[in-house]
Amino acid sequence: MKKFLTKTLTLMYILPHFAFAQTSSDTEEVKSILTTERTYTSMNAKLAFSSELFLGRPYLKNGPLGEGPNAEYDQDPLYRTDGFDCTTFVETNIALARSHDMNDFNEQMAQIRYKNGTINFTTRNHFVEVDWNPNNIAAGIIRDITKHAFKKSHTAIAYRIISKRMWYQAMSADSISIGEVTDEVLTERLANLRLEGLQFLDNDSHFPYLKKEFLTDLNIKHAPAVLNIIRSIKDSNDVPTPMVTHQVLLLAVDGKLRIRQASSKSAVMKVTDMSIEEFTQGLQFSTSAIGVNVVKILN
Repeated sequence: MKKFLTKTLTLMYILPHFAFAQTSSDTEEVKSILTTERTYTSMNAKLAFSSELFLGRPYLKNGPLGEGPNAEYDQDPLYRTDGFDCTTFVETNIALARSHDMNDFNEQMAQIRYKNGTINFTTRNHFVEVDWNPNNIAAGIIRDITKHAFKKSHTAIAYRIISKRMWYQAMSADSISIGEVTDEVLTERLANLRLEGLQFLDNDSHFPYLKKEFLTDLNIKHAPAVLNIIRSIKDSNDVPTPMVTHQVLLLAVDGKLRIRQASSKSAVMKVTDMSIEEFTQGLQFSTSAIGVNVVKILN
C-alpha cells in the first residue's frame, strides 16, 4: 500500500451552533435504561437493548456534545439522548452498557470521550486514530483485533500524519460553542484555543484495517465491536489520504450481525439498523471507502 506523508486535517470541524442545555428527560431516560440493562449479563445484549431504543432519533450535526455549561470553548452537554452524531451514538451506548447507576454513567462517558477521563476540549478524543482508539484501549474499554482476527493478506495499514497543531490553528470563531457572547469574548476564546493547540506535536498514525473486499470475514464472534470506517479522502494538497470518517456498532441480534449507527447521509439523518450484508454492499459500491478498523468492545 502506498504511504502518504502529507500532513492532513481532520474532517471533524466544529461548525457554528448554540450550546444545548441538557434536560431532565435525558437523565431520566438514562436512569430507565440502566435499570433495564441490569437484567442483561452480556455486553452485546446491553448494547443491543439501548441502541434499539435510539433507532429513529435524529442525526445531529456540529458535535452534539461538549464539556458542559461552564466550559471554556464548548458548552454543549456532557451527554444527551434525543439525538447523536456517529461517535456520540457509539460512546453513549458503550457508557450505558458499562454502568450501573448515574455516577457510573457520568464516569464512563468521561473515560470514553476524554484522555484519562479528564474533561477538557484539549483532552477530548477528537481523532479516532491517535486519540479515541489508543486512549480507550489503554482504559481497557476496547481492544483492536484487526491485525489478529483476520488473515494478514486481508488487512492493510492506513498511514497518515495527523497534525493537531494545524487543526487548532485552522479553527475560526465558529469553532467556539458558548452561546451568545460579545465579539471580544469570542475573539479571546479563539485565541486561547489556538494557543492551547500549539502544545501538540504531529502524530504518525499507522492504522490497521480489514480491506472492504473481505468484509465477509466478519462474523458473530467479533461482536460486539466498533467498526471505524476508513476512506481515502483528498487533502488540501489534493493528495488521497486514508482517514476514519465514520463509526458504527457491530452487534449480534437474534443470531445475525447487525449494524447500528447514527447516519449522516442526507436522505437518512437518523439512527438506523441494517444487516451486515446491506452495510457491506454499501461500502463495496463506495468509491472512497477502503475498509474498516475493528475494535472489540470489552466487558
